[in-house]
Amino acid sequence: MTRRSVPRAVAALAGAALLTLAATGCSGAGAGDGGAEPTPPRLSVRDAYVPQPASADVAAGYLVVENAGSTPDRLVGVSSPAATVTLHRGEDGAMVPTDGFDVPAEGELAFERLGNHLMLSELAGPLREGDTVEMTLTFATSTPIEVEVPVTSMTYRPDGSGSAPDPAAGSSGDAGGAHSGHGSSAAGS
Repeated sequence: MTRRSVPRAVAALAGAALLTLAATGCSGAGAGDGGAEPTPPRLSVRDAYVPQPASADVAAGYLVVENAGSTPDRLVGVSSPAATVTLHRGEDGAMVPTDGFDVPAEGELAFERLGNHLMLSELAGPLREGDTVEMTLTFATSTPIEVEVPVTSMTYRPDGSGSAPDPAAGSSGDAGGAHSGHGSSAAGS
């Protein structure tokens, strides 16, 4: 090598090393997303209520599970000392038991009248407006959430409209309610 070629070779090697370091810094976790790491599910419950049932046999529960995290979770069960609680999805006018519901990342899972709901059966006693039902929501990855759910009037709605009938409450002429004789699925009203 000549005297002139040594500095050029050193400069070329130094440049290659800098390019390698720069490329390495752009890869790995968080690449392309500003370096933000995913956050675990951050779950909370709001708008929980159980309308006073017309029947002593069954009741329905409604609530919203919010997830402020960037990772989804799954509601896999609900328990209560007041009743056996099962998860139901509303499907084409039928109420179908299911083994769980996804709670989307940065989203919510809503249980509402004529849709997804909690079915309370084998009630330990009558549920009357003003009572409270303790429930524990169990998730696939998050710690369980305990909630005190108020028993409201049959027509209560969290948005204040208060006019829609509860599918589990039945209607005049349907003393057993929409979930009377509840099996693996039942027609809704």
